[in-house]
Amino acid sequence: MMATLLLTACSTEEKVASALRHANNTKKLDLSYCSLTSIPPAVFGMEQLEEIILHHNKLDSIPIALCKLPRLRKLMLGNNRISSIPPQILELRQLEVLSLRANKLHATGHAIFELPSLVYLDLGYNQLAYLSDSIGMLSQLRRLYLNHNYLHVIPDGIGKLQKLEVLVLGKNQVDYQLPEAIGKCKNLMVLDAAFTGNALDLPECLGELEKLEQLFIDANTRIPPSINRMKFRLQIILKNTP
Repeated sequence: MMATLLLTACSTEEKVASALRHANNTKKLDLSYCSLTSIPPAVFGMEQLEEIILHHNKLDSIPIALCKLPRLRKLMLGNNRISSIPPQILELRQLEVLSLRANKLHATGHAIFELPSLVYLDLGYNQLAYLSDSIGMLSQLRRLYLNHNYLHVIPDGIGKLQKLEVLVLGKNQVDYQLPEAIGKCKNLMVLDAAFTGNALDLPECLGELEKLEQLFIDANTRIPPSINRMKFRLQIILKNTP
């Protein structure tokens, strides 16, 4: 059985080269904080790679060659300068975790919604004004982060995420209310709706979420009467700052 090697490189070309020295046996590769403007070509030949961490670099795109890694399960691209997602990303059929947090995304494209194994998706801290109803295609998704964007509408497709446990919507610009479809997310345990929109109405269906344990709100959030039926199992947390 091949051992998992954790190789961490930090900020210099020499350390990047050191991390790639054992490329044929590497399953996890950390090249975060390396000031990379492109991914070293040798990475694309690492067919055993299951996890790659590229946080806090200067990448402005996701290379198509990266989408050819057959075993990749975790792709961390937070805090870069990425403005689009290539359609070829749907080739990552084993991908379970995708973080594009704190980039420059104005749109997601459709391909990420066709990733059959995805359980964790972080699109927080981007510039998204629209989210496709196709989000509901991610049938295995358990954690979804959409906070700190410019979303005006949360699509009804959210209600198709039957396995969703954590939904973070804080700091958006939703017009007046969240969709009733959220009430179909029967496994939802955490909902962060604080600072999601001015004078935001939460839907009556929240009272039907039997597993909901934490609800984050702000002073302008209007809570439905159905919340009273949830008795002691629900913790309502008031945030004072975004």
